[in-house]
Amino acid sequence: MEKGGQGIQFNWIFIIIAGGLILIFFMFFINNYYDLHKLKVGSETARGLDQVFLSAKSTPQYKNFDLKGNEFDLNFECGFFVVNDEYRQETDYVVFGEDLTEVSELVIWSKEFKKPFNVDNVLYVLDVRKKVYVEGNLDFLKGFPEDIEVVSNVNDAELVVFFDYCPPGYENKKKVCIVDDKIIFENNVYPYYDDILVYAILFSDLTSFECGVTQLENKWSNLFKIYSKKIDFMSGCSSHSNILKSELDSALSQVLSGEGIFNEEEIIYANRNLANLGCGVVF
Repeated sequence: MEKGGQGIQFNWIFIIIAGGLILIFFMFFINNYYDLHKLKVGSETARGLDQVFLSAKSTPQYKNFDLKGNEFDLNFECGFFVVNDEYRQETDYVVFGEDLTEVSELVIWSKEFKKPFNVDNVLYVLDVRKKVYVEGNLDFLKGFPEDIEVVSNVNDAELVVFFDYCPPGYENKKKVCIVDDKIIFENNVYPYYDDILVYAILFSDLTSFECGVTQLENKWSNLFKIYSKKIDFMSGCSSHSNILKSELDSALSQVLSGEGIFNEEEIIYANRNLANLGCGVVF
């Protein structure tokens, strides 16, 4: 009788151990399946974002990116964006954005940077959940994506912009001020030579902003160099061409110094004057 009881006891032990092993196996399988699925979703999301970015960059416009409730995390590094902390996608274009958590819908805004010639189309990644308040320059909102809500009460906004003065307070909001051709954000001051930069700092973190501005200014300064060099190979109208060359070189030094503020109307006039005199234009 004892041997029979021992056999039954052994069977129960075997069943418990086997059941435990099977449970561990399924838990391991489910966990790995979830990780693989998450990685797959991250990979597909990153590729989809990259395609939308490249498509939007082709011309000034804005596009929607909506995963229909499938939320993901999005982070920006210099030259990369990262989906779900796992999938890194390299970017060889200028894109401004900030780290977002559990987002499923974005607006991709492409805007032309032209000073005084076409430099590039820059991209902004906008979180549609955030509201914007602007005071002092409503022209700043021209062409603003309609998906981003602009509110009339500063207390209703997460992002606030003040032109011509910088009021104290608003520590619980992202505050950007434009005063005396300077952009003020927290303890940082940057040159204000175009609203392009205000949009950039409003919708991105400092790492993304400073990286994107460096990329943009590199392209900008290279075009100044190219157009200035082009004049050296132009024949005729040398005196008028030299005026434009002087203006281009002066503007280049301003960009390289980090100011980016110059009289672009003089450059445009000098270039048009070449056409009026029957000379070849530079841009």
